[in-house]
Amino acid sequence: MITPTSDSEPEWYYVVVSAGQSNSMAYGEGLPLPDSYDKPDSRIRQLARRSTVTPSGKACAYNDIILADHCLHDVQDMSQYNHPKADLNKGQYGCVSQGLH
Repeated sequence: MITPTSDSEPEWYYVVVSAGQSNSMAYGEGLPLPDSYDKPDSRIRQLARRSTVTPSGKACAYNDIILADHCLHDVQDMSQYNHPKADLNKGQYGCVSQGLH
């Protein structure tokens, strides 16, 4: 069981494993759409595998439970690799994964 870090955190989580080779994990081919299809959902979390929640955002540590975004990853931090047409000012950073779909 995971101990909640605040009153708003749940007492437990369902864990869904999303696994496969990079080509089956949508390894960065699409344009991130964080305002629509790839919009984060407060009910979906991921284990942190980077040093900030978002690029230049709030700091986090390895294995912290953070809000899942369109840049889901397992070992390699892909938040600094961006689609050529991505608008970083709109939060379109990193690589797209199917985790929020």
